[in-house]
Amino acid sequence: MDRREFGQRLCGAALSAALAKLAIAQQQTRDTSGKQQSISDKPTEIAMLIYPGMTALDLIGPQQVFGYLPGVNVELVAKTKNPVRSDTGITILPSKTFADCADPVDILFVGGGSDGTVALMTDSETLDFLAWRGKTAKLVTSVCTGSMVLGAAGLLRGHKATSHWSVRDLLPQLGAELVVNRVVQDRN
Repeated sequence: MDRREFGQRLCGAALSAALAKLAIAQQQTRDTSGKQQSISDKPTEIAMLIYPGMTALDLIGPQQVFGYLPGVNVELVAKTKNPVRSDTGITILPSKTFADCADPVDILFVGGGSDGTVALMTDSETLDFLAWRGKTAKLVTSVCTGSMVLGAAGLLRGHKATSHWSVRDLLPQLGAELVVNRVVQDRN
């Protein structure tokens, strides 16, 4: 199996798992009379955090998969609408700011990085945004060191998590239970 085939299979498996969880969550949405609410009118809201120094690959692969889904609204969210420069110099334009991002979101996503991730872990405005949206999101997810940012926002306290091998041993300091796997799923 080559890298391309591996990536396709991994994306397919992740997408299937995410869609299954969303379908279950949507089936559980009921009005006060106990009848199923109509959810087809409202798109699934996905907020993908972008920040200076992020790793573009951690964002672009998942964004492409999310972007192909029908009935989905994918937003690239940052503090401002100013261009955001990745760790390798790629510039990405946010589509929403923290202030105008959907509330609640169905999926909250944080990609990884190196120096940019470290800086983000002490950015109170970003951490407050993630903590707020993460409390009500149906799914909270990350790639690579994005889990460190979720931990800094308090979203991993008491839950299993992993990260890039070079920093994953720090997760318990952020309240998470470290699991040494490539993929970890715990609650939403």
